[in-house]
Amino acid sequence: MKTVVITGSSRGLGLEMAKEFRRNGNNVIINEPCIENLEKAKATLEEIESEAKVYICSGDITASGDIQKIIDYTVENCGNIDIWINNAGVNQPMKAIWELEESEIDCLL
Repeated sequence: MKTVVITGSSRGLGLEMAKEFRRNGNNVIINEPCIENLEKAKATLEEIESEAKVYICSGDITASGDIQKIIDYTVENCGNIDIWINNAGVNQPMKAIWELEESEIDCLL
């Protein structure tokens, strides 16, 4: 059984990927900053019949400390990470990179 971490996975494409990995018998760690969204997504994933486990780990992947928290949590609960999918994204202004203000770029990091 493989272990898959998917950032930004409480809805949309991230949640759909988590569903497929779970259907295929993989442990799934879902992530986003809001614990309430994660709990709702976990309930949805647990409706899928599978012996694999679903774990939630809240955190902001723009913060290195939170990334390490996700890694540590996953290793502690599953032993290892087989697949890591960077799905989380941020909303950004719809303009060319050279037109962005420094504060807008800092928000994207």
